[in-house]
Amino acid sequence: MGIIEDIINQIKGWVLNLIDEAIIGLKKWTRNVVREAIEAVDWVVNNITTYVTNVYKTVQEYITNVFNTVNEYISNVYQTVNTYVTNVSNTFNEYITNVTKNITNITNNDITNVTKYITNVIGVLDPMGFLKDPRGYITTVFNLLIAPWGHGIVKSFGE
Repeated sequence: MGIIEDIINQIKGWVLNLIDEAIIGLKKWTRNVVREAIEAVDWVVNNITTYVTNVYKTVQEYITNVFNTVNEYISNVYQTVNTYVTNVSNTFNEYITNVTKNITNITNNDITNVTKYITNVIGVLDPMGFLKDPRGYITTVFNLLIAPWGHGIVKSFGE
């Protein structure tokens, strides 16, 4: 083996060394490129996730605010309508109560006044008491007027 073989072996070692170093360099470069690509994808995914999360939170907050505002509005309208209906109902009930009291008072006063009037009329138109005691009145009239007259007629027939 001579010098040529030693030179070839030396060149072969250098070439193999160069190939090994090239492969190691290529592996490092590939690893770095892949790592940077993964980091870039992670950055994009994180930014998209953050953006989507922020949009979701904003939409959720907006929907909650709209829901609360509508709920509050409906509650206020309900309370206003309920208060109005209660006031109208109370006013109507008070009106009916007052009208009923007035009608009762008027009716009681009218009945009392009519009773007094009729009693007065009976007293004026019936001084002898016929309307107060018809049976007693008839008995009295018969005893005072008709009985003596009837006896007088019967006597005159007898003469």
